[in-house]
Amino acid sequence: MKTITTSILVALLAVCSAGQDAPAPTVSISHAVITRAGVLSCEWSIRNGGDKPIFIYASYLRGAADDMAELLNEKTVLVKTTWLKEVAAYPSYYFPKLELLRVEPGTVITGHLERKLKSPSRAVRAVKLVVGVGIDDRRLVANVEESMNKGIEAQGNPIVRWQLLVFSKPFRVEH
Repeated sequence: MKTITTSILVALLAVCSAGQDAPAPTVSISHAVITRAGVLSCEWSIRNGGDKPIFIYASYLRGAADDMAELLNEKTVLVKTTWLKEVAAYPSYYFPKLELLRVEPGTVITGHLERKLKSPSRAVRAVKLVVGVGIDDRRLVANVEESMNKGIEAQGNPIVRWQLLVFSKPFRVEH
């Protein structure tokens, strides 16, 4: 009973702390290639099908980013554009400038990103993309600033608490 109660409380805390009441956007990949050097390059799009503006955590959404790709299984790689869980260690050696993209209702944004894969890339057949989405950008900016000024936690933790994670469907990778 204690485990069930704890699980329910954790789930409620996650929903309440994220503060999300807008529909999740659609995240898609339209092209993905892994080079012989093990660099995954992909084109993505994010569609806001809701009726309110949304904000996408975008500091790792474009270009290259170290340590932001992981194998989900032997054949699928997950490209991360945000942290998936809070980090206990402080401070981070590098924390990118907070960048948020505002996506208006009914609009689509597109972009390109690259990730250097650490594991053998010939076995990878599919890629998934995960993005962090929220609706209260002012609260996030204030929480990140407070975290950095106080120096009490890893700088990405306020982002983890703010965001709703949205995953794309797997997309076939060309080699």
